[in-house]
Amino acid sequence: MEIKKFTLGPVFTNTYLIYDKNTRRAVIIDPSFEPKELLSTLKLLNLQVDAILLTHAHFDHIGGLQDVLKVVTPKVYVHVQEASWLQDATKNCSEFLLGFKVVCKKADVLLSGKEVLKFGNLVFRVLHTPGHS
Repeated sequence: MEIKKFTLGPVFTNTYLIYDKNTRRAVIIDPSFEPKELLSTLKLLNLQVDAILLTHAHFDHIGGLQDVLKVVTPKVYVHVQEASWLQDATKNCSEFLLGFKVVCKKADVLLSGKEVLKFGNLVFRVLHTPGHS
């Protein structure tokens, strides 16, 4: 498993690209604003993105989601308690903190915690850790 970290957007949010260099399958975690470097890396490494995992749905963790989905079309995963935040600029805090609305497509998969997600050789255990959002 390879992990690349990108620090993106106006508040320097960490976005992660996790991939298997043998199978070329990948997962993106928290695609923030201005994901040009992330998208270039996907192309350069010829990666197939199987999923986008959102640790939570604040604007800085979803700000680049729509731009990424213009290039790749994986399923988007988010916790059930924050699913509506993707379409609600008040809940994701963009309307007040940025002065413009961040609105994204609905998530494909809603999580509750304790799930085990498998994407090729990549395995993730979902832990519900409420508090920040």
